[in-house]
Amino acid sequence: MESTKEMKNIKPAYAVRLGKGVFVGADWQCKYCGYIAKSYNAQPNSSVGGPCPESNSGKHAFFQM
Repeated sequence: MESTKEMKNIKPAYAVRLGKGVFVGADWQCKYCGYIAKSYNAQPNSSVGGPCPESNSGKHAFFQM
C-alpha cells in the first residue's frame, strides 16, 4: 500500500510547469549567451531574440532544455 501512496506524489515535468501557470512547450536555450526562447513546434530560428552578443556569427545556437 505504501508504494501506491508514494506514486501519487510523483508529478511529471509538464504538470509541474502547468502548476506554475506556464504553458507547456519546448524551451530552447542559446548555448552561447543563455537566451531562452519558446517554440512549440520546432527549433526557433537562429535570429530569434536579436543578435547573439556572445557568438562570432551574431546568431544564436539553440538547444532544447
